[in-house]
Amino acid sequence: MYKDIDISRLPVLESRADVAFFDLHPDVIFIFDLDVHAFWWANAAGVAFWGLDNVQQVIDKDMSGDTASARRRMQQTFEKAALEGVSVDPWTAYPNEQPTRLHIRHKAVLLGPERHRGTIAFISGGGEAGDNPEQCLFAEAIHYTSVAVTSFSLDGQPLFENPAATELYGYAVREGAPTGVSVFESRFHDLEEGRERLRQGQALLDSSQDHLMITRRGVRKHTVDMRASRHPVSGEYVILVSEYDISALQNALDESEKAKAELKKLAHYDALTGVPTVRLCKDRLGRMIAVARRNEAIAALLFIDLDGFKAVNDQHGHDGGGCLLKEVAVRLQSSVRASDNWRRRIHRADPGSATS
Repeated sequence: MYKDIDISRLPVLESRADVAFFDLHPDVIFIFDLDVHAFWWANAAGVAFWGLDNVQQVIDKDMSGDTASARRRMQQTFEKAALEGVSVDPWTAYPNEQPTRLHIRHKAVLLGPERHRGTIAFISGGGEAGDNPEQCLFAEAIHYTSVAVTSFSLDGQPLFENPAATELYGYAVREGAPTGVSVFESRFHDLEEGRERLRQGQALLDSSQDHLMITRRGVRKHTVDMRASRHPVSGEYVILVSEYDISALQNALDESEKAKAELKKLAHYDALTGVPTVRLCKDRLGRMIAVARRNEAIAALLFIDLDGFKAVNDQHGHDGGGCLLKEVAVRLQSSVRASDNWRRRIHRADPGSATS
């Protein structure tokens, strides 16, 4: 569904000497090695940003405390930058243990003779210190939650997506989608459903519905929650979409319904022959008698006995007896009318017979 990322054509930095000219740049620049999860280099502004004395201290900075989610987000950032050339994303960094909100531009590169995957991070300005802890917590929650969150323009193009959405959908419109289909619409298994939900968003209608969505994991059942919002900078209306994967829940409900249907079938039909059980026939017989009384008609009840059935079991085993019963069931079924009722009954008084 999504093309593999070809990283062989990415720029290669053979050594740190290749980026020495960045040392004169006034903006914060640092390079991160994803394959060892450590800083590879930083310019003078980058060293100062982290409150350290020299570039070696940046390289030696202990990153072992980073969570699996943080590492996964670095991977997603690299992939996005490799596909788009440059990615721009909000991040929270912690220079001198102080939370700082930043907008970072990332460029994907390959590092050293080992060709490790790396990103060059460009930070313009010093960022905003975390004077509002709640705002920082909210921003971090959006980035690290497993719920896919995407902000779309009213024409269905993504303005922002959190890492969960990036991991779920990648960065491309669905392959094979008709020309002119927006990214928003292309995520729906049924394009018409996508068009309808986009129309709801353009009308600024809040809504929540379940849909089959085309993801990197295959077709999944999602609850797609849409809310009208405004862009914090331009003030223009946007569509904020949150998605919850309910595939496992839906599968469990489907299996439960199948189990209920199977139990109902077992309660009303004989497992061997498929003919109605005593329980079902008693119910039908009661209805038949009631109809006969109401119409002043006659209801007939007929017993057919299979003599010598025990001898069949003794000579051919229970499998042979079962085959005989199934064959009798087929013949009787072809002989009765659709309105007639019949069942299989084992006559306990004589093991050598079976009554239908």
